[in-house]
Amino acid sequence: MSPSKAITIADVPDSPVPRSLAGPGLLAHVLVSKYADHLPLHRQEKMFERWGLHLSRSTLCGWVESCAGKLAIVVEAMAKDALNAHCIAIDATGVLVQAKEKCRRGHFWVLVADRDHVLFRFTPHHNQDGPKEFLRGYKGYVQADASNVYEQLFRTEGVTEVGCWAHCRRKFFEAMTSDRDRATVAIGFIRKLYAIDKATKELAPNRRTEQRRTDAEPVLVAFRAWLETEDLLVLPRSPIAGAIGYALNQWTALTRFLEDGRLRLDNNRSELELRREAVGRKNWLFVGSKDGAEWNATIVSLIASCALHGIEPWAYLRDVLILLPTWPPERVIELAPKSWKQTLENADARQRLAASPWPRAPDATPS
Repeated sequence: MSPSKAITIADVPDSPVPRSLAGPGLLAHVLVSKYADHLPLHRQEKMFERWGLHLSRSTLCGWVESCAGKLAIVVEAMAKDALNAHCIAIDATGVLVQAKEKCRRGHFWVLVADRDHVLFRFTPHHNQDGPKEFLRGYKGYVQADASNVYEQLFRTEGVTEVGCWAHCRRKFFEAMTSDRDRATVAIGFIRKLYAIDKATKELAPNRRTEQRRTDAEPVLVAFRAWLETEDLLVLPRSPIAGAIGYALNQWTALTRFLEDGRLRLDNNRSELELRREAVGRKNWLFVGSKDGAEWNATIVSLIASCALHGIEPWAYLRDVLILLPTWPPERVIELAPKSWKQTLENADARQRLAASPWPRAPDATPS
């Protein structure tokens, strides 16, 4: 064969997964399907078979493990940056962990740091060690329910507890069946607080702080007086007594929102984020191992943070998997969803993506 007719075989571009032909687009598809769309790997295996592509569940699992290991560096940078937040909301939900004889119990935690990051963590136990470790070194407001797992955290110097009026209101709703009149009065007081909060929502933080104090303090004074009076009249251990006791015991934390207009009345934002795990749990039932739970926490942190910042998760994960191998370690926070839109505008990131042998979808290309 003459030199002019020689065949040149191009080098196969390196995959984000060692010794694999899977490109970043396919890997991102598997991750988003599993952790955003809640499709377990055995369902994805069957889906690929219908498309004429045989990918075993073990292969898919290996891809998830490898990607989670690489993406963990971004999530850790997010966790470090989250310690600068003004307020962090935290909550937890249970999950089953597969074991030989009987599934064990574990817990997913979520931390929502201002409007910056959504972070998921996994612990084998639901105790005080988790929150204390997640927020080691943090100084600021922490919003949570009244669970005793936060006691050590709230004893930490520099951490200020913010209560949740939604939890307080829920207890009065639970008391409606046994003491409707008192529960209705309490819920009416709480409804006034939410109305004030909504009316001041668009104000600047300093102005909102002043206005909320002016409008909410008279309501709180009247509500506190009512609670103390009714506490002497209700039957001990009744649902309404429990609701009144909760409000009185948590009063300082519940009224913390008066200190700062940036503080929320409730912890609903972290509860809403936990629905990602709750909805997924109905499909995959349990996590295969502690490692699997850690992979879950890593990927869901990125997907949830993408939603927080209005970023399409498949395009984001695909591009981050392209950039990570050569990205400067000291600039990893630039790959977090919080910084992503700005990162895509920088010439450095644009050049790195343009130089990649992996073609990018049109909607993933910065304008």
